[in-house]
Amino acid sequence: MFFRANFKVLVLLVLLTFSALALHRFGFLDTSLSLLENRSSDLFRSVSTSSVIGSLTKKSDHIELKCHLESTEGFNLCGLSVDLRDGLGRGIDIRHYDELDLELLYSGPFANPKIKASFRNFHSHYSSLQDPVSMKFNTIIFSAEKYSGALTVPLDAFRVENWWIEQYNIDFKDSQIDFSNIFYLELLSHNMPVSGDYKITLDKVILRGEIISQSNLLKLIFSTWLLVGVIFLIRQHSKLNEISKHDMLTGLYNRRGIQERLSSISANHTVYMFYIDINDFKGINDTYGHDVGDKLLICFSRMIEVKLEKHKNRSYFSRFSGDEFVIIFDDLRREDMLALAYAITLNFEKPVNIDSYSIPFSISLGIAKSSNDDNNFDSLLAHAGAAMYHVKNNRLLSFQEFDEAFSENVYYKKRVSEYIKEALKQDKFFLNYMPIYDAESLKIVAFEVLLRTNFNEMKGIGPHIFIPIAEEYNLIRELDLWVLENTFRGIKDNYEFLSDKALTFCINMSCDELNNPLFISSLRDLLEKYAIPPEWIELELTETSFVEIGQEGINILESIRALGVKLVLDDFGTGYISFNQLVNYPVNGLKIDKSFVDLLETESVSSGRIIQAILSIADSYQLETVAEGVETAEQFVYLRELGCQHMQGYLLSKPVSWLVAKDQLINPETEKLKNLTSAITS
Repeated sequence: MFFRANFKVLVLLVLLTFSALALHRFGFLDTSLSLLENRSSDLFRSVSTSSVIGSLTKKSDHIELKCHLESTEGFNLCGLSVDLRDGLGRGIDIRHYDELDLELLYSGPFANPKIKASFRNFHSHYSSLQDPVSMKFNTIIFSAEKYSGALTVPLDAFRVENWWIEQYNIDFKDSQIDFSNIFYLELLSHNMPVSGDYKITLDKVILRGEIISQSNLLKLIFSTWLLVGVIFLIRQHSKLNEISKHDMLTGLYNRRGIQERLSSISANHTVYMFYIDINDFKGINDTYGHDVGDKLLICFSRMIEVKLEKHKNRSYFSRFSGDEFVIIFDDLRREDMLALAYAITLNFEKPVNIDSYSIPFSISLGIAKSSNDDNNFDSLLAHAGAAMYHVKNNRLLSFQEFDEAFSENVYYKKRVSEYIKEALKQDKFFLNYMPIYDAESLKIVAFEVLLRTNFNEMKGIGPHIFIPIAEEYNLIRELDLWVLENTFRGIKDNYEFLSDKALTFCINMSCDELNNPLFISSLRDLLEKYAIPPEWIELELTETSFVEIGQEGINILESIRALGVKLVLDDFGTGYISFNQLVNYPVNGLKIDKSFVDLLETESVSSGRIIQAILSIADSYQLETVAEGVETAEQFVYLRELGCQHMQGYLLSKPVSWLVAKDQLINPETEKLKNLTSAITS
């Protein structure tokens, strides 16, 4: 409807444009003013000097002036004056006219006599009513005989007479033509060099112009188009702005729209935020298809709107992201808030019918309340989100309010995130190296690079705490790049020493990089900057990183492999990847999670079978295997007998600094390690 209305306006504007140009082209916009018609006789008078005898006659169709010059001595003139003032004594403004049509005859006792036509302008700068000569002379001089009695003169051909400028000492500004306040039109003889009879017959004096000139009409048309264009842009911007605030699928507010609605709520009003997530919506999409998933979102939206009907004047409903929804309540009583929360959660105990499917689904609902007269969207969202994730992680079909315990947890994470930023700024991170040994030769074949910090404020906060917080607060990419660059710098500094060692440096990569299209270019640039052979580098990703990986993530993994960098699936067995799914991922090796290795000490039959299965499938796919967390000789021997190729753990070595790691390479403890396992094998 909006675009149809715009099209109609444009069509109308085009028609008006062509109509205006046609009207101008065929003279419908012309205008004229006759200076002789409808003027009484007393407005015409003769002008002459004492040596001239003049006689003025006004007839129905012309004005006739006869003059007789007796003597040529002195200055002589003869002419007529037309008074153009209105009843209040004001002159006329003829600036909007373009030309003057004159029809007159002028004769004298000598050949080709000339006549002057002057528009006399009054202005207080240079004129006085007591001195008629002080009125400006805007004049042209011509021979009437030459033009056969008819002449059309452009008004810009008139010039101010020089004698008048000199006589009244007129400055430059006032010496220009001025048609703004014309009192008189005068037709005077240019000179009278011969005595005898002179005659002026004036038939017509018409000013001609246009209501609007062609150039001004084009300017007006352009301005109109420009104005309409600006109006269209403003309306379009307003419409798009409104569209940009709503979700295209459900028609609800989107993130931007709900934020603006919150900002419009008075600061002293109590605000509740509901943060709703549809549990396992990805599984619903995968099972029933995206079309059914979209219909489910629409159905869910309508069902919630029914629940909000009673409070529609104080509630704002938003599809915040894919399967996440936000509701904001303005000044709602706590009793009503709790009743709504119960009603919404109870509403989804039964399956929802979409097309021919009966789809069971549940929601997680978190609630946050504004505090201290501060309706900050991000704060409310963080609090409601924390409560919602608590419900989701505890698999509760219920809701949770953000309470003091949540507040302390959020504050702690925020504080740690600030420590991470400061530690990066002050270069308070360092690297340790966990040796990885060949199971047969017991030689070091690789080092797992581990991030540590000596920042005083982070004492007691290990990587298992600060890494997840860095991911949550979008600091992980900066940490990943720090680890990459400092690892590469260390390799570069020891390049000659490492060149014949055939070592691999294993670096943990955050799953966040699977959604980072810039990661590949950063990795490539660092490899080139430090001239690192890519086969020396191995990136480790946890198995859980692969659970929801999309095609974009697969493309990033394949690009890493294309650089020559190896990929390893870390903590294998703890996630949800089935063995036959491994073929979908471009990995070079697997790391058996420590939890399975630990179970070997309990004589668990199932853990041994799992490890056997992992090693068997790794062998089928020609993947290298590493067992992590090996702490006893029995574990080492058992894993080696099963065919595990590499091992790491406290039995073999703890994480060490580079100086110690370098010494281990120079002075390997192979015999000592063999002695640890000799008793078992014998």
